[in-house]
Amino acid sequence: MAVVIIPVLFSGTVSYSQEVADDHKEFTIDFKDPVSVVNAIFYAAKTKDTNILWILQDPGMQADKAIYDICTLVTKREMKKFCDFYKDGRIVGDVEYINNFARVKISGVNQEDTIYTVTLAKRYGNWFLMSLE
Repeated sequence: MAVVIIPVLFSGTVSYSQEVADDHKEFTIDFKDPVSVVNAIFYAAKTKDTNILWILQDPGMQADKAIYDICTLVTKREMKKFCDFYKDGRIVGDVEYINNFARVKISGVNQEDTIYTVTLAKRYGNWFLMSLE
């Protein structure tokens, strides 16, 4: 496994790659784009590599419990539950921007069509996960 992290607060991008069996998957998070940050959740669930999640959380420590739980998975059981829940997730609709916040609707999580809303906060010019409703 190779991990390349460029400082988030300066560049706004993080490149992350994960070896999965014989397949090499790479994902670049563009912290200037809230869609890219939310897609990192789905990437982590699909590749079963949750190491990327901790950098998605609001550095202003304003994230709600749902986001905190996603970004700080500890046990293998928590990781398996997370991966099963989010592996089929997708973004639906357009991003709604309100001042320094963005709302992204997601569906397909937990193998159902319920629509959830992920709220992101803009900090230092970059978007970070703040709440999940």
